[in-house]
Amino acid sequence: KSNPYTHERYQNKDGSQVSSDVLLGRIALIEKDGWTRQKCDEIANKHFSNQERQRVGNKKYDVTMTIDTTTGKVIGVQFSFQTDGSFATIPVSTYRKIELDLKNSVWFTPTAEGRKLKFIKRGWMQKVKP
Repeated sequence: KSNPYTHERYQNKDGSQVSSDVLLGRIALIEKDGWTRQKCDEIANKHFSNQERQRVGNKKYDVTMTIDTTTGKVIGVQFSFQTDGSFATIPVSTYRKIELDLKNSVWFTPTAEGRKLKFIKRGWMQKVKP
């Protein structure tokens, strides 16, 4: 409920149309660094209990973060998986721990183009290590 951009399309802060180069990923929205991807993987994997790892080990789920373009902080996290799959058996509290850890431990540096947007989305498929 607290993530206002969950189902929103990219928008510029000034209300102008977002360029197709941004939408097609031809323009970098976030500065490259050497630590955020590894840290996100670590966080998205570490909060599963041993029992949960047995149920979902080596399977993948989708993690999407919404990033504030002014501060670079993670302001929202969304998880996607099949509702009839093994990830649906994981307690909501596990996903909440991942969300809070990402919000508290990860930040990005938006590029000049990224700072023009209302928000930036970054996501990946996360494989749970057994």
